[in-house]
Amino acid sequence: MDLILMSVALPAFIGFAALFIPKKLRNYGSFAAAAAALSVLIGGLSSFGEYRNFFFAEEIAFKADILSLILITLTGAFGFLTSLYSRGYFKKNRPGLFWSLLCWLFAASSAVFSADTAIIMVVSWGIAGAVLSLLVFISGSHSSAKKTFIIVGSTDALMIIGMAVFILSRSGGYLSSTSISLNEPLRWTAFITLFIAAVTKAGAMPFHTWIPDVSVSSAIPVTALLPASIDKMLGIYLLKKIMTDWFVISGGMNLVLMIVGSVTVVGGVFMALNQHNLKKLLGYHTVSQAGYMVLGLGTATPVGIAGGLLHMVNNSIYKQGLFLGAGVVENNAGTSDLDKLGGLSGKLPVTFTSFFICAMAISGLPPLSGFVSKWLIYQGIIEKGPAAGGMWALWLTAAVFGSALTLASFIKVLHSVFLGQPSAKLRVKKERLRWELPALVFLPAACLAIGIFPSHTAYPFLEAITGPIGMPGLWDSQLAGGFLLSGIAVGVVFYFLFRSFSFRVSPVYIGGEKPDREMRVSGVDFYKTIEEASPFKEMYGWARKGFFDLYELLKNFVFYWIRILKVMHTGVLNTYLLWVVVGSVLVFLAIFL
Repeated sequence: MDLILMSVALPAFIGFAALFIPKKLRNYGSFAAAAAALSVLIGGLSSFGEYRNFFFAEEIAFKADILSLILITLTGAFGFLTSLYSRGYFKKNRPGLFWSLLCWLFAASSAVFSADTAIIMVVSWGIAGAVLSLLVFISGSHSSAKKTFIIVGSTDALMIIGMAVFILSRSGGYLSSTSISLNEPLRWTAFITLFIAAVTKAGAMPFHTWIPDVSVSSAIPVTALLPASIDKMLGIYLLKKIMTDWFVISGGMNLVLMIVGSVTVVGGVFMALNQHNLKKLLGYHTVSQAGYMVLGLGTATPVGIAGGLLHMVNNSIYKQGLFLGAGVVENNAGTSDLDKLGGLSGKLPVTFTSFFICAMAISGLPPLSGFVSKWLIYQGIIEKGPAAGGMWALWLTAAVFGSALTLASFIKVLHSVFLGQPSAKLRVKKERLRWELPALVFLPAACLAIGIFPSHTAYPFLEAITGPIGMPGLWDSQLAGGFLLSGIAVGVVFYFLFRSFSFRVSPVYIGGEKPDREMRVSGVDFYKTIEEASPFKEMYGWARKGFFDLYELLKNFVFYWIRILKVMHTGVLNTYLLWVVVGSVLVFLAIFL
């Protein structure tokens, strides 16, 4: 069996087998999901260097290129780590369907990344969308599942329409055929529908509102796999295909992409700043980070596209680490409310270290992975400058400003959860990590490895996709990493040298009085002035009312007309006959006049 086919068929088979796990053994269902993910990981890793078609039937084919293999491998790696994590996270048995859905998610994602025909792409994409909604339904609230199903499901329907029109608009049934120009209304229809499906799955604005809701209501393993990593990769993969491989894009569409990316970066991080729930804050950062990927692809330059794709990978790594760390905090403290947390670094040292590294990586601090991808995106925007006129300064400002606000937001999180004064009512269990440990160690280690050694870890793969990119600017990541590690080593040495000395400890006084634990300053108060300052006060008010939520706007629009129809629904036959006559006359006039 071909290795790529194995990464699709084997997890699908394991998923069906997981349905029949006996009730007493369902607590071990995570091992079935881990086995399915491991088959995907092995299939992806073993296929590097083989760029050919993998035929499954006479007219159905898979095609693996370097990007496909990277994403298949990452799907297996993320799935394996999260499946192991689930073994320690869930205190109660999950139904067999939960583990089956995870296996089918791995299979469907692998099929999307390697599909070379429209039928495989559409079916696999639809299965991944259905699995998303079902996982949210099983592990979270029904309202979030319904919202996710409506938003993602409706755009998946657009994807089916777009793919059908796309195939009709070109010669040849394989997706790897030549690109087509946007010179006909039918082709524009295909592009727009596929574009909407891609940005919705990636979580870019304005189709993002399902992500914060899922982040709050669903189990951590679900949010770490779907909106944080695999769904993000699916959306950006499709966006890359339509922007660089399937269509010949004009400068106008690249401009639209840059606008969407910039608004998503700034809008997402502003919404994250005022959140009091750790998981919802991470959900909005998932939205914001999608903006960087869209910005990178929008530059249409090799270095910018490479930065966008690398940021997709980096975001999946550190965002999964952040969500899984948040899961440990929630399990040990019993809450995700930032107002009620604090001082957990001593009781959760491994989780704190892992979370800290991932938080600095998402903030773009050198020498971590987030800095490398953001640096490439910045360079792509600057290279795009002459073609974009003066607009490039706006895109660069949005990207840099978004990074600064991301750092500010995570300083708030680190203070609120790990470093600040704990609440008097907080009771935290001591950290006991078993199955959670591989993810909490491997993911931050990957952030360090990509950040310090990008020329050995990331650049070879990126250049195989986009061509030579180099590393613009004066930056030596290994030298910076050496300085950082040397500073840490010196700090550790001084700590052990001086910890035997006795120091006088003085109590803290505020206005001549000793503060009690209820007078503590929570981290969520850091940026309260931003919330209350104009024009941000109005913006946050509109957000709370749902003015930026496309789902709520459409729902209100539909229910508005339903209320009108209810008024018209009197139950009197004569009234109904009158409406039939009036409607018939209007239809007649519309057709013949």
